[in-house]
Amino acid sequence: MNDWVKPAHRLCVEKYSKNNFQLIDQLSAHAKQIAQAFDVLIPLYQSFHTKLEKLRITAPKSQSPTSVYRELCAVSDTDNDLVELFKVMETSMNTLSDALKPTNTWGETYSSFEDYANQQKHMISNIVTFTSFSGYMNSLKKATVQMKNFADHLGEENLQQLETASKSVVEERASLLRVDQKTTDNENEGVPHNFQRAMYALYFTPRSLEGVFRQCADTTVLNDCSNLIGVLDIQTIDNVCLSGVIRKFLRDADAPVWPSSLLQNLLTITKKYEKDQDMWVDNVQQLTCRFPKRNSEILKHVLALCGKIISNPESKMDGYNISVCLGLSVLVSKTDLQAALEAPLIIKTFELFIQNRTRIFTDIEDCFKRRLSDVFTPPIYHDIFYNKRESIYFKRHNPRTSDGGKLRFNIGNKTKSVSLSN
Repeated sequence: MNDWVKPAHRLCVEKYSKNNFQLIDQLSAHAKQIAQAFDVLIPLYQSFHTKLEKLRITAPKSQSPTSVYRELCAVSDTDNDLVELFKVMETSMNTLSDALKPTNTWGETYSSFEDYANQQKHMISNIVTFTSFSGYMNSLKKATVQMKNFADHLGEENLQQLETASKSVVEERASLLRVDQKTTDNENEGVPHNFQRAMYALYFTPRSLEGVFRQCADTTVLNDCSNLIGVLDIQTIDNVCLSGVIRKFLRDADAPVWPSSLLQNLLTITKKYEKDQDMWVDNVQQLTCRFPKRNSEILKHVLALCGKIISNPESKMDGYNISVCLGLSVLVSKTDLQAALEAPLIIKTFELFIQNRTRIFTDIEDCFKRRLSDVFTPPIYHDIFYNKRESIYFKRHNPRTSDGGKLRFNIGNKTKSVSLSN
């Protein structure tokens, strides 16, 4: 996390200002030229082979390894292999040329904010490069008879692994872009991953928290960040924008974190026990036992984050100020206009939640420790592009292992064991 102490824009420029699109375009043009060269070479070589055959037929037949006849037979056989190889190479180069285009097949739209667009271009160029050359190598498997050494390095099992990995990086990228900005009450899912990324990034940031929840990010930048946060490097997002993503999620959700059916019960408890926090906590705990686990997890994370922010003097926020910023979005449905009229009571209620968060949820101090690996571990395609984690795709030249002669490699979110025996 040493990079995290740098300003977000500067870090983004250092890490993502360059992409491979220009080089990809050049490779595509060269691949097309090579394919055209093979198109010219094949009939020339076939003509050469025809004339060689005529020469072989006229040569005295002999089985001696040093005879002209045996030599011409060997060359003739090699010519047949080469012609077939050239045909494979022509097709493969044409396929590679068509695949090496600076576009994506999963419908990703570039951000109008340069920092985010540069990150998109950086990763998309990597994905295009990886999938294009994976397809290229798979197309070359038809040449394994003519290219014995190539066949030794790229057997059928390894090529299938590459094909699977190519599909995986595209599917994963697409899944990380499928941001659910509105659902908060799906009991079958945990805390939304993209919302969770923003909260974890803000909770663990070493940067100053000044302006968090008090300042507003540029609207276009905020919208792009909300939509792309699943694929952005969270260290390159400034804290004001991260807090904006959190507010936007809570504000736009189709249902509040606190169930609407329990809101009046909660407000009644606050009216009755505002001055007696022990009784307030006891009664609120009974309510928290009645709402969905997912809502409970979101509420824990929000309260823990609020506690972290108000304890940091740089944030210049106290319980009341942060309650003004988040209280209504967490506790009240955006369509409940009647409840919104009780804003002072709702803000007070949320402030009491923050003050008593560790009493209401006794495990709240651990909630930001449970999914550190899921949130901060890069997507699986980082294994391929950056070698951040060990990924094994080829059987040859593998290091020794003590796990029964097997190595494990990652494809998407799956792990597969591969025997090292040849």
